[in-house]
Amino acid sequence: MRILIVALITLATLMTSCTNKPVPPQNPEQLKNHYPVVHYQGPNKPFTVTLERRLPENWTFLTEIPKEVVRAVLISEDWSFYSHEGFDFGQIKEAVETNIERGKFARGASTITQQVAKNVFLDQNKSLIRKLREANLTVQLEEHLSKNRILEMYLNIAEWGEGIFGIEQAARFYFKKSPKNLNVKEGVFLAVLLPGPKKYSQSFRERELTDFIRKRINTILGKLHSAKVLTDEELDQWKNTKLSFEK
Repeated sequence: MRILIVALITLATLMTSCTNKPVPPQNPEQLKNHYPVVHYQGPNKPFTVTLERRLPENWTFLTEIPKEVVRAVLISEDWSFYSHEGFDFGQIKEAVETNIERGKFARGASTITQQVAKNVFLDQNKSLIRKLREANLTVQLEEHLSKNRILEMYLNIAEWGEGIFGIEQAARFYFKKSPKNLNVKEGVFLAVLLPGPKKYSQSFRERELTDFIRKRINTILGKLHSAKVLTDEELDQWKNTKLSFEK
């Protein structure tokens, strides 16, 4: 699988240099001293990202976010983030097997690094060329940036609902507070939204957790407990605590 990824990255480089279509500047090393800023264009329109030297107004540093919230996001999106080099080959293998079994694209395997590469440097159109460029950029991000820097950028550009980008906006929209004041269950709820924020935010709109979201929240709480982030008492407490928007 690793050999395949290297081959795809090489192919991406060749295709990028040979295509007649202009490719926007893509320099992951810029992210050492620039901040990605998301520009929302409106419903059903692709968002754009610019790189700014100045610290954005709504930027939240990784150290300001409770560790339980960060761990919940990692559990939801990329459990092995700190141990892989940009690609989770185990998840890729499982995704390929699942998609072949179902005869359709039913599961992805993008890591947090891949999502940063895609959202910062590429458009949202799905194509083989874009996926190959994403792989190339992923390798560069892992080479030039620390894991904490990549994760911090992800948390500040991730989509948490229609027009809601970054954990600062998400925390204030759903819970009317700063990310640093999120409690465990609030953080887990935000983590659960990430794979499908527009769809899964139905629970917030209806002020009642769907069965799927409730089960997913309890699963992540259970994994936090297994990782010894939560004690037995804390696990029971948060499973039985209602979120502020629930009826």
